Amino acid sequence: MSHKYAVVTGANSGVGGAISLALARSGYFVALIGRNPERLDQIKAKIDAAGGVSQIFTVDLSTFSGIQA
Repeated sequence: MSHKYAVVTGANSGVGGAISLALARSGYFVALIGRNPERLDQIKAKIDAAGGVSQIFTVDLSTFSGIQA
């Protein structure tokens, strides 16, 4: 069995959110990465409603501690 995974940074807004949803609809497990937990929750809810699978990682990748996380 083959699994497809995608990591989307900036998933909590515009293009990142749209790409995340499109990947989930194509059968990818999507790791949603972004700074805004409320927006990430909204994207995750859309993915869940579409039958996709995702996980949220709330981090700021512009900081060293965020990169380490």
